[in-house]
Amino acid sequence: MLYSFYAPILGPWRKPNREKAMKIHPEISEAMILAAFEESAFGMSDYGFCNACAAERGSTEPDAREYLCEECGEHEVYGSEIYLMELDI
Repeated sequence: MLYSFYAPILGPWRKPNREKAMKIHPEISEAMILAAFEESAFGMSDYGFCNACAAERGSTEPDAREYLCEECGEHEVYGSEIYLMELDI
């Protein structure tokens, strides 16, 4: 339902067709992802989240994949657009 609201913003991007979908850290909520995406689309900030420790990382492009997390040191930071495509909403 929410995808139809964001469809004009997302344009032709669709959920990647992968055999194994990315598992989102349980502490990263849909509300956090949507807020980060709205901020990157309409605001002045870009945020991503670490899929290993759920830390929020600033200055992350919306389509970022496997960026370095400054909190835990893992290459598990993804941008808000990637998380939004992984949600089943």
